[in-house]
Amino acid sequence: MRYLSVTEIAKKWDISERSVRNYCAQGRVNGAFLTGKIWNIPENAEKPERTNKRKAEPITLLDILKEQKASKYSGGIYHKTQIELTYNSNHMEGSRLTHDQTRYIFETNTIGVEKEVLNVDDVIETAFLSMIFEGRFYVFPPKTYMEDSDLTIIRPLIYVSEAEVKGFRNKYQLPVVKNPCPMDGNTKREYVKKLIQQLNIDNPGVKTKLFHAIQNGNIQGWLSGTNNAI
Repeated sequence: MRYLSVTEIAKKWDISERSVRNYCAQGRVNGAFLTGKIWNIPENAEKPERTNKRKAEPITLLDILKEQKASKYSGGIYHKTQIELTYNSNHMEGSRLTHDQTRYIFETNTIGVEKEVLNVDDVIETAFLSMIFEGRFYVFPPKTYMEDSDLTIIRPLIYVSEAEVKGFRNKYQLPVVKNPCPMDGNTKREYVKKLIQQLNIDNPGVKTKLFHAIQNGNIQGWLSGTNNAI
């Protein structure tokens, strides 16, 4: 059987592409199925009969959000809300993903982060930030499942120290890209970084103990004693 795209079916039925996606998401097109985010529609599929327009249109914000989520509508209020909420929530937890990187993950279901290193020092700093400014003991885990986008984020360098990253850079003479943010070096994270450095000077080995505390702190997503980083 030959399958057509949403664009081809929209032209054939003389309706908008959005209407075609809605029909498919509502199960009103027999034989239509998704491959990733692309609808595949049988060439001989019949155009669903149009119901009363007033009754079919969403009348509340919740209806609109549900409709856009079901149809995987890009650029709508649901799409933008998910990106904004995820971006702000991640930054509260210490993530260094930019707004564009967060949007890229949602729109492509892939990780495309360049010039970013999420390492063991970031983990310890985030735990301190949570305790000092939020009054809780939390840090992002090595692997995070995002249910709304059915995406699993894996942080492969989370057990690598910042010193090891710098050593690797120096060994292979890799270029360094300066952070363009005007607040670089004057953030709460920078304050915590210097605080931990001083603690490690006064109490050698404290960073290792702090990381072990995170591993053994019953934080969701962390397995006790999985790695002896640092």
